[in-house]
Amino acid sequence: MKIASFTVIAALMASTAMAAQRPCADDVATWCKDVKPGGGRIFACLKSHEESVSATCKEHLNQVKETVREAQQACQDDIDQFCGNVQAGRGRMMKCLRRHQGELSPECRQALQKGHRM
Repeated sequence: MKIASFTVIAALMASTAMAAQRPCADDVATWCKDVKPGGGRIFACLKSHEESVSATCKEHLNQVKETVREAQQACQDDIDQFCGNVQAGRGRMMKCLRRHQGELSPECRQALQKGHRM
């Protein structure tokens, strides 16, 4: 289920990528202006320029990485239980988790909510 877990994390990163544009707006304009938003591309671009981005942006990227790591740990059992038969990719895993939102462990729900607030 590592692939499924990775897919959830990628979806969470994609949702936080737009948030990355707030604390990293100047860095996005400088380093990633030609990158099409979505699919975690902005986040990946900023990470690839990590040595050059502002301290504020670096801090935010580190927070995003930590949030993603927490979500992966918190949701693995839920992914296995509710979404084990879902083919990873194209947001299907996140859709599955959303369909089962009322059944998810409190830890997973909290981790996913934290990711969407970033």
